[in-house]
Amino acid sequence: MSKRVRKILIAICVVAIIISGGNLARIGYRYYKLEQETEEMAATYTHESTDTSTKTYKNKNLNRTIDFNSLLKINTDVAGWIYIPNTAIDEVLMHADDNDLYLHHNIYKKYLFAGQIFINAPNNPNLTDVNTIIYGHHMRNGSRFATLRKFTDGSYFKKHKYVYIYKTDGTINQYCIYTITKLNSSDRLYYDLDDYDYDKVVSTLTKNAFHTRDIEATGDVPLITLSTCVHATGTGRYVLGAYLVRTVDMKS
Repeated sequence: MSKRVRKILIAICVVAIIISGGNLARIGYRYYKLEQETEEMAATYTHESTDTSTKTYKNKNLNRTIDFNSLLKINTDVAGWIYIPNTAIDEVLMHADDNDLYLHHNIYKKYLFAGQIFINAPNNPNLTDVNTIIYGHHMRNGSRFATLRKFTDGSYFKKHKYVYIYKTDGTINQYCIYTITKLNSSDRLYYDLDDYDYDKVVSTLTKNAFHTRDIEATGDVPLITLSTCVHATGTGRYVLGAYLVRTVDMKS
């Protein structure tokens, strides 16, 4: 190999390394900004209630308040706030007429690769359906619904039992997690909502689950199903199921 060819190859390699390094830096900065914005949203709009005129609870998660007045001024598609204690899931919850909008747009309706966490378009945003599906991306920095993967670990599943959804009407829904499983994106659960009653949803999510816990509820109670991709590409989905334990009205 001549010196000239060798120099050309070295130059090509150097350029490739520079380009690759630049791309990695851009990706890293993009995730840094995402994490920063997510944390700022939680810090700005969530507070521990100090209103002595309202009832307080021993469960501190029921004493949190969300500044929905400000959030709804930003976007009337805000449906609530979803929170799983001691996890990264502490984010605004959206609902639109289609599932494409918040797949890659933020609360300001501006493009964002991570999108927002959102309720399935056909579902009632009041969370009164037999089963409400909630979507979120599996982000590399741990935001959105990346945490769902951790529930496949038995000890993690045992330590994290509840999901809280704060609603714009001033009520809080407390859910108990009863299963973590894996489904395919083509599973009928996602598309045949009217065909899935309470028993069918529960049996679908617990049939081949990683972990389950008993449902301690009387009768059919509203269910929520949290869903995220297993990988950036592919049709696998991590799915977490939870049932309604109680609804608390912070205004009473």
